[in-house]
Amino acid sequence: MDNNIIAANVWVFQQWIDNRLRWNSADGPNKLTVPARLIWKPDIVLYNNIGPDSGIIYDDLNVVIEPNGQVTYVPAMRLTSQCSETGLVRKSITCKWKFGSWTYSANDIDFNPASNISLSEYQHNQRFDITETKAIVASSYYECCPEPYPDITYTLEFRKSFL
Repeated sequence: MDNNIIAANVWVFQQWIDNRLRWNSADGPNKLTVPARLIWKPDIVLYNNIGPDSGIIYDDLNVVIEPNGQVTYVPAMRLTSQCSETGLVRKSITCKWKFGSWTYSANDIDFNPASNISLSEYQHNQRFDITETKAIVASSYYECCPEPYPDITYTLEFRKSFL
């Protein structure tokens, strides 16, 4: 993290039901793995992206489809955004990633975050310690449209480490 900009490679876990992809598992497999480019996917984007290289790292990924139409898609993404800094001595840094659909309203999609951001694959940085993570779902209304548009903001709090 330099100049209060965070760049991270993450996996963005997404799951939804697509009723067009249902089948009777008694008559077929208990799951399918297919190229993601062959099915509909929600257009979830990082609203506060500041990096030219932010976005999906690997385009040719697979999805896993269950007989009930549940689709699981976990693209690897590079996220770059601005962070804010507070404190004089032991500085605290807050970084937020705000995601939402570019075109779908709350009538079409919803965000149900896990209770916390998974740090199971986090590679510790000697200069910073993660002190808190959280996810908040919100909705916005726009002049064009009567329906709400949901978004989800993931927040990471850091403190500079003393070596």
